[in-house]
Amino acid sequence: MRKITVSICCIISSLASIICQAHSGFDLHKADFYDVLGFEENAKVTAWMRQISSKMIDGYKGVELPEYGGLDFYNYLKAEFPGFKCKHRLLFHWGYNSTPWNDELQAKADGLPWGRNPSEVKRFRQIIANEQQRRNREANAMTEKLFGFASGGKDAAFANAMISIVYDVHIIGDYTPDNKDFDGVQDLGSAVGDLINAIRKLDESQGRELVKSLQRVSREQISVQQKAEKLLAVLCREMPSFLQKAQGGSLKRRFEKQGIRFR
Repeated sequence: MRKITVSICCIISSLASIICQAHSGFDLHKADFYDVLGFEENAKVTAWMRQISSKMIDGYKGVELPEYGGLDFYNYLKAEFPGFKCKHRLLFHWGYNSTPWNDELQAKADGLPWGRNPSEVKRFRQIIANEQQRRNREANAMTEKLFGFASGGKDAAFANAMISIVYDVHIIGDYTPDNKDFDGVQDLGSAVGDLINAIRKLDESQGRELVKSLQRVSREQISVQQKAEKLLAVLCREMPSFLQKAQGGSLKRRFEKQGIRFR
């Protein structure tokens, strides 16, 4: 029944006529992740998805940490930089492999007194970059454990790619038609570019057709919301097969050894 439901959703999406729902919570992002990856639902996989989607990206406040004087990241920023506050998408919606900054944060800094002090702006940016690195390390360690990847060499590239896929699918999901406020969200083209890089890290040759499909949609002269829908439809249709064939099927075998099975 689950396979039938997913197939119907993909067909409807590919016709650009899906009924839109807000990607304001984890459950809808999770549905996208499972449809794109093609995995059977699994508690450990869901916990990994939640770490990336809810804690890394949407959890802009973060957790209380000693290095922040017992404050969470967001409240530490507000304490250190008077007058600063922002919507959640201005933080951590810049892509897993992207520079942790955006025009909206620059505008926030420009509008506050300390923003006229280059050294304070540099410190502000460094604190954000350090928090991004901390979150990346947590996600990377969890990914290596989940999929059985080593910490170096080709396995490190595979781990980066798997995180990037989920991260970028979250960003694409934030562009679907129900969403109207895109402040702080990474440019859709950049998210697709990072996704293509992830596919090539996993298997450039096997991923060639999937890359072409994504590039074709990216070039279409349609609204960004329609483009996000069509990109998700392509990923839903083609990514699961790619992952099962990548590296001559060895990635699939490694996933299955860790208890992660495809539908």
